[in-house]
Amino acid sequence: MTFAVVIKDEAHRNILRNTKWWQEHHSTEKATEWMDAVYQQLAELSTMPERHGLAAEDGSYPFRLHQKLVGLGSTPRYRALFRIQSDTVEVLTLLAAEQDQWPG
Repeated sequence: MTFAVVIKDEAHRNILRNTKWWQEHHSTEKATEWMDAVYQQLAELSTMPERHGLAAEDGSYPFRLHQKLVGLGSTPRYRALFRIQSDTVEVLTLLAAEQDQWPG
């Protein structure tokens, strides 16, 4: 089964904020590489999204909250939080892995 992947506004804003950080602390090229990698990794949720584990925040919401680590390198440093609804994956937000839990 193939799922539609919908990236919610909060997730887009967080991706853009982090892209700006990459640009300021690295380079425009590295920022673009990071952003492209994140969007590609989120698109991969269209197949078997349930294989990704539950987020620490799961249980605090009336739906199952999954997470996928995304970013550059062998140890991605960002958590994409998402839920699966029928044939759609909704990416709700993107947080730094060391960041506190998502308040929703």
